[in-house]
Amino acid sequence: METDLQTLPELTRVHLERVRNFYDNDSVERTASSRSLHTLLGRYFAQMVPKDVSVLEVGCGDGSLLAQFPERNVTGVDLSEPQLERARRRVPEGRFFQQAGESLQL
Repeated sequence: METDLQTLPELTRVHLERVRNFYDNDSVERTASSRSLHTLLGRYFAQMVPKDVSVLEVGCGDGSLLAQFPERNVTGVDLSEPQLERARRRVPEGRFFQQAGESLQL
């Protein structure tokens, strides 16, 4: 589903289009500090989030954080379709939607 940014205020729309264009670039690689942060957050959240709840991540990117929630119902939302394709490969049991969090509709 293509995200409809046209319904958002112009300043928000312009910003989100720039963000999407940046992350649509195939050469975007997560830095070591970003990978470390996701690992740390994943461990923390895995302890804090009960196993019987669903998890929604807005701005899920490549799904690396959602991948750390095994045996949970996970859903990710992101602007970038290439990032969502990576997330779907990383977390095949998850549900992923191309949308802006500012106009979330699930």
